Amino acid sequence: MNHVADLLRSHQGHTAKDWTYRSLVAIIILAAGLRVVGISAHGLRPDERASVSIAVGSILTNPIVTADGLFTPGDFWSENTLHNVVEATIAQAAGNQLLFNILLHYWIRLLGTQDFFVRLLSVFFGIFAVLLVYQIALVLCSERVARFASLLSAVHPLLLLYSQEARAYAAATAFSLVGTLIFIRLTGFGRPETTRGGSWCVYGLSVGAALLSHYLTVYIFLGHILFAMLRVRDPRVCAVPERH
Repeated sequence: MNHVADLLRSHQGHTAKDWTYRSLVAIIILAAGLRVVGISAHGLRPDERASVSIAVGSILTNPIVTADGLFTPGDFWSENTLHNVVEATIAQAAGNQLLFNILLHYWIRLLGTQDFFVRLLSVFFGIFAVLLVYQIALVLCSERVARFASLLSAVHPLLLLYSQEARAYAAATAFSLVGTLIFIRLTGFGRPETTRGGSWCVYGLSVGAALLSHYLTVYIFLGHILFAMLRVRDPRVCAVPERH
């Protein structure tokens, strides 16, 4: 009887894992579909055009001057260098969204400047954000809550908008969620971290990536600092495990 009971529990466990996997895959497919459908239904907005212009190293306030006075596409693309992308970001956006502009620079080199492909980079960041929301909710709450949270993030209108724009908002959201997930684990939630040094390094990289994607993410990480200052009063968080 005990053997039969063990087999039933094992089967139920496998069934639950299969259901979790299938539901998560369905949510990701839903998120991808909603983000791709209609992505090129309208042309690039002015701010998206500015992002593309910066990503190809063009400073809008600097006219392109040629020897014969004629302007050709080759003259425009001649400025498509990483150095000019950095200069254009500083000149036109005060250095904001630098990392996204660099990523978009190489993305355009790979796929071109069609509206669909230019916006597709944000689609991938948006889908990644849905997975991160699932993981954060799983660490903080439960499997059921994680599925519900990821479903909400998959259909959230603002996140859908971010994922369909050639702007840095989806990337900044994803990098901020990476930092938040690592921070939650480091402060005592979920599975204990066995490699804290490496985790803090990854946390620092995610903070840097988020700030280089958009300056306003600084408020998220200020919230992390505030939470850590309040939680540090709990001696269990700062306790050093005894060595045997």
